[in-house]
Amino acid sequence: MPSAERLLFEEAHDQAQASEYALVAAQHAARMSGYREAIAFARRGLAFLESVPVGAEHAYKRLMLLVTLAMALGAVDGYGAPEVYEAY
Repeated sequence: MPSAERLLFEEAHDQAQASEYALVAAQHAARMSGYREAIAFARRGLAFLESVPVGAEHAYKRLMLLVTLAMALGAVDGYGAPEVYEAY
């Protein structure tokens, strides 16, 4: 389960891997219409990325997390909400 693995990597201070599992968990939650959970996972993944060195992998994960976050925020708050605009 992605969220359990995310917690393990978070505890081990492997922020890059924790952000990957947060992304997987956010995408899974969004597919299951768990938009509030997807928002929480995506925000947590973005927080993990703050301590990961910038590079191609960092940029890709950030982009995927932001797209997932924006989609979930749009479903919850409406696509005209300022938070959705900021995420996109």
